[in-house]
Amino acid sequence: MTQCEACAIWETCFPDKTECFQRGSTSANTEGKNFSIDKISYRQNYCRIKIDDCLIKSNENKKCDYLFFECEREIFVFVEFKGGKKITDAYEQICNAIDFLEPLLRKQNI
Repeated sequence: MTQCEACAIWETCFPDKTECFQRGSTSANTEGKNFSIDKISYRQNYCRIKIDDCLIKSNENKKCDYLFFECEREIFVFVEFKGGKKITDAYEQICNAIDFLEPLLRKQNI
């Protein structure tokens, strides 16, 4: 898979790209909480995917807030914002998102 082919695949999933998907983004925020990734190289290329209410719209399972994908090394960074809630809840939400995404990633060979 070429360097940004995976982000191009993700991009096709979202009709409203600005809220659910953004190329080149290394930050996210919600309710006054912020997360950002410091690039260590200009070659690093990220895309940000909003998971909760975008990629996974179902309320059946709890899921994390965002996924960042780094194209060059194919690294996934899952982000769940917590405001005074249990860290075990965040862990469960990230695991649920991974369980949901794993078949999709295998299908797309990501």
